[in-house]
Amino acid sequence: MQFGVAAAIEYWLPHSRDPLYACRVECLRRRTVDAPTRPQTVVMLGSSRVQQGFRPNELGAELERKLGRPTVLFNSGVAACGPVGSLLYFERLRADGIRPDLLLIEVVPTLLTGNTADGLSDIPLESRYTSANRLRHHELSLVERYGFPTAELRNGWWQTWPVPCYGRRFTVISGLLPKLLRRGLWFDKPPKIDESGWTQSEPLKITRQQAVARAWREHGEALTHFQLCPAACQAQRDLLARCHDEGISVILVLMPEGDGFRSWYGPEAIAQLSRHVRDLSREFAVPIVDARRWVADEGFSDGHHLEPSGAKAFTERLVRELLEPVLALDSAQRAEYLASRARLDLESIAAGNALEPRTLRQACADPGGRFVKLPPVPDPNGKSRPLSQAIRAMRPISLAPPHFTPTSSSRVITKPSSSIMW
Repeated sequence: MQFGVAAAIEYWLPHSRDPLYACRVECLRRRTVDAPTRPQTVVMLGSSRVQQGFRPNELGAELERKLGRPTVLFNSGVAACGPVGSLLYFERLRADGIRPDLLLIEVVPTLLTGNTADGLSDIPLESRYTSANRLRHHELSLVERYGFPTAELRNGWWQTWPVPCYGRRFTVISGLLPKLLRRGLWFDKPPKIDESGWTQSEPLKITRQQAVARAWREHGEALTHFQLCPAACQAQRDLLARCHDEGISVILVLMPEGDGFRSWYGPEAIAQLSRHVRDLSREFAVPIVDARRWVADEGFSDGHHLEPSGAKAFTERLVRELLEPVLALDSAQRAEYLASRARLDLESIAAGNALEPRTLRQACADPGGRFVKLPPVPDPNGKSRPLSQAIRAMRPISLAPPHFTPTSSSRVITKPSSSIMW
């Protein structure tokens, strides 16, 4: 019987291995692949910061009205998901027949580092949180390619495969009686998501100060003694290369962080992170959105995970300043649009400051400095306007930025526009 269950999980019920992925892909398929009319689809990959921070469900109907076509914005964030996990989930989405029109990929600074607790910078920190139980057999070779411990993963996989009732015990208990497990074993617990994949953060059972102290224990050392892991960086490059090969538009996003959390970055961390994102932007012509200063400290539960009000503020701004103008373009215009963004100066992204105001000619110049004449495109109201005007409209750098006005249900305001970094 155990062998039959194991074979069924591997070949006919692969999603049951990873309930964190399964609950999202079922919802996403229902809204895209199984929909009567194929919508244009935006998927955001990332960690628990994305999982709790990208909250597009309330904005979908209004965005569809402005764009005049079905549009799905979906949160595919998973706790502790870094560059390798994002690549793995992208491959799963493609295998399940889901092809995003636009992919937002989170850049998680700490998950770009090595497993510093073991003193091994060539093993991604992300490997600490990867359970062999959640991987399909052919995915073992994918994670091993990026330095994940080969023997440990394979031994763990084969030890649980013949006896799935034992190997899947934490998944079953997490779904039925999670209080029986300590917090560290909840990674297999299927989250409660809305139609957009967003997961509301659970109410804190500790004070905010204690939550920040816990965040320091988890991330402080990695940020203070920052060292990029080559394998993690390569996984991010490989994901961008896969998207480029399939013609999928990509934007990289640095999620909001509180003032205190950002103060933990040492000078070397800032320098290395800056070089990494600039190299990615130049190599793949992808823009970078630096949203680290977008939400005030009151919008965080622990300095880097957004409260629901903070998630609402971040998502509203992301949709208004980024997604709405980009999705108004067709695929060819979108690629040209984003490539022109990627050519802007990224020098100040490391310090989180605003870009120096650029002339439109500089923004739309080719690498040789020659002005590129861009074709007219329709705006959401159906009127034709030059693409150069669309680029100007998306650059809050030189415009007076809109502010999020607090309401009775939200005490959070976003900070002045300083950091759509392209």
